[in-house]
This record gives sequence, structure tokens and C-alpha cells, in this order.
Amino acid sequence: MSSKKIRGRKRKWRNFINNLTKITSIYPVRNNELGYLNYKLPIGQDFLESSVKIKRLCIQKLLQQAKHLQEIRPNNIKDRIIVFVNLQDVWDASIIIFQNEDCFSEFISRDTEYEKWLPISEECDILKEWNIRCDVPKKGYKRMITDEEFSMNDEVWLFGEI
Repeated sequence: MSSKKIRGRKRKWRNFINNLTKITSIYPVRNNELGYLNYKLPIGQDFLESSVKIKRLCIQKLLQQAKHLQEIRPNNIKDRIIVFVNLQDVWDASIIIFQNEDCFSEFISRDTEYEKWLPISEECDILKEWNIRCDVPKKGYKRMITDEEFSMNDEVWLFGEI
């Protein structure tokens, strides 16, 4: 990673906070045929990758906004709200709202010829390692993706209503 100067750091951070707060300020309407809603990070990848501190603060803010969505969720809706984080590519992080259990089960069941998710030990505390202050259920996975011409191993974490 280059140590190129990022201009407008405070403005970009303020815009990120404002945009994420705005898109999570009201609970979403359930009109999605996919069975889930996905809120990606409203921030540029170059800015996010500029420092570990920015990555940590972005993850912390996603966790806070997911908690906010849980608090404002109507009582009659049983959606499952999680935060998905890929530690090797934090820009891929998102808040995912699963509108039914089948959709969540399909998402979490990754044991195919091309993709496998192997659980990481419960003793691993990624929130503590990254100095993120949040008491939320978490589950980590070693993700392995293979294809004829491609292979990738990384670590993904789910936080929230897992």
C-alpha cells in the first residue's frame, strides 16, 4: 500500500458519516424480491485503504448503524441484521438485512466445490485485535474460493444477529 497523501481527509470522513447515517436513519421498506438488502460503504476505496485507523473507524461506524437499525426495526418485522467484513478488503464491508431465514441460511451455507467457509475459533477476538469497542455477537470464517484459473483465501467476519 502506498503512503500517498489523501487530500480532504476530514471532509471525506464527515461525508462518510453523514451518508451512512442518512441511509440508515429509517428502517427500509421490505419490497426487495432478493430477500435481502445490502448497504455498502458510502466511501471511496482509496480513502478507506489510506490507513488502518480509517478502516477500524469505518467498521466501528457500520456496527453502530446496524445496532441503530435493530433499535428502530418495527416489532412485527423479524429481519436479521448483520455486518459483513472482509478483513483483506474492508471496502467490501456492508450491512446486510436478511428478510427471511431461508435467505440467511443460503448466505451462510458456503460449502461447495468452488467456495468453502470454515469457522474460525471462537477464542479469536477480532474486535479486540482491531481495538473496536462494541459488544456484539461475532463469527469469523476462513473463506476459500477456487476456480480453474483462480484461487483466493481470506478471512470474513459476521457481526450482529448471527
